Amino acid sequence: MKRLIALFSTLCLLTLSPALAKKLNVITSFSILNNITETIGGERIQSKAIIGANQNAHTYEPTPYDFIDLKKADLFIINGLHFEGWLTRTVDASGFNGGLLDVSTAITPLPADPDHHHDHDHSGHHDDHDGHAAHDHENHDHEHGEFDPHIWQSPLNVIKMADAIKQELIALDPEGKAHYEANFEDYQKELLALDKWTRDSLKAKSNRAPHFLILHNSFQYFEHEYGVHFHTLMNSHFAGEPSAGDLAETMTLIKKNNITTLFFENIEASRLLKNLMEDLKLKNGGILYSDALTKDDTANSYIKLFRRNVETMLNSID
Repeated sequence: MKRLIALFSTLCLLTLSPALAKKLNVITSFSILNNITETIGGERIQSKAIIGANQNAHTYEPTPYDFIDLKKADLFIINGLHFEGWLTRTVDASGFNGGLLDVSTAITPLPADPDHHHDHDHSGHHDDHDGHAAHDHENHDHEHGEFDPHIWQSPLNVIKMADAIKQELIALDPEGKAHYEANFEDYQKELLALDKWTRDSLKAKSNRAPHFLILHNSFQYFEHEYGVHFHTLMNSHFAGEPSAGDLAETMTLIKKNNITTLFFENIEASRLLKNLMEDLKLKNGGILYSDALTKDDTANSYIKLFRRNVETMLNSID
C-alpha cells in the first residue's frame, strides 16, 4: 500500500510539473516569424507556421488543414502590413477564437515603394527608432500597399518583433515570464551582434554603396539600415512576368548605376530573369533568401538566413 501511495504521489507531482504542463499552442503566419517565435517561446510553446519553409507567401492560399490548426490555437501571430492577404477570410473560416498579435505594430514601417527604380540616398542608414513605442494596429490606417511588409530585413526590427512576442507570451503564460525574458535577452544579444557584423563587413568591403538588381522589392528595410541599393525588376509582388515597360526602365537603370550583379530569390525562379542576366551580361550574384526559410540548414533560422544573405552580397561586391 505504501508503494502505491508513493507511486500515486509521484504521478501527481509529474502531472503538476511545469515541464509537462500544457504548452501554449501558437500558430504563426510564415516560417521566418515562426522561427522568431520558437526562439522566444522555447519549450513552453508548440508552434507551427501556416506558410512553411521554401513557400511563397505572396501566392500562398490556406488549406482546410490550416483552418483546423488555427481553430485549436491559443495565439495567432502575424506579420501584418497586409503581408497576409488571406488573413480575414482564414480567421473567419476557421472559427479561430484565440489571441491575435500583429508584430508590425512594434516597429515603424517604411512606405511601400512599388516604383523602386530610384536613386535616392540611403547613406543616412538607420534612423533611431528607439523612441517609437508599439501602437495600436488601427492607428496605422493601412491600405493595401501603403507600407512595406518585409520588416524582418532589419535585425533591429526583429528585436522589437521578438519583444512583442515575449510580452504576449507572458500575458498568456505568466508562470513562464522568466523563461521568455531570458530567451529574449539571449536573442537580442545575437541580433545586435548580427547587426554590428553586417555594418562592419559592408563598410570594410566597399567605400561606396553597392547597387544590385533583384526581382521584387523585399529588401527596402535592409537598404534603410545599411545603405545598399536594391533596384527591382518588377513593380508588384509576383503578379506575373515583368512588362516591356519594366524591362526598358531596368535597362536604363542598369547603365545609369553601373549595376553588374543580379540576385535570384529562393521563393521564385524566373526564366526571364536568367535570360535578362545573359542578355545584359550581368553577373549571377546567387540566391538571396527573402520571404521564407529553407528546409535544409542553409537558411533554416532567421539568423542563418540574414547572415547568408549578407555573405552573398559581400561576395558580389568588386
